[in-house]
Amino acid sequence: MDTKRLLTVAKRIEGLEGQLASLKNEARQIVAGQTASPLRKGKKMSAAARRKISEAMKRRWAVIKKRA
Repeated sequence: MDTKRLLTVAKRIEGLEGQLASLKNEARQIVAGQTASPLRKGKKMSAAARRKISEAMKRRWAVIKKRA
C-alpha cells in the first residue's frame, strides 16, 4: 500500500474510534437514566418572517382551492 492510502485508512479508523467512544458514552447515559441529548428548541422566527410565510401559504392554498 502506498503512504497516501495508509494515511486515509488511519484517518478513517481514527474517526470511527471517535464515533464508537461517543456511542459508548451515549449508551452509558441511557442506561444510567439520563437523557442522551437534550431536546433542542429551534430559533424563534421574527414576526415579519412568520407573516411572510403565512402570506405565501395563503396564496398557495388560494390557487389550490381555485383549481378544485
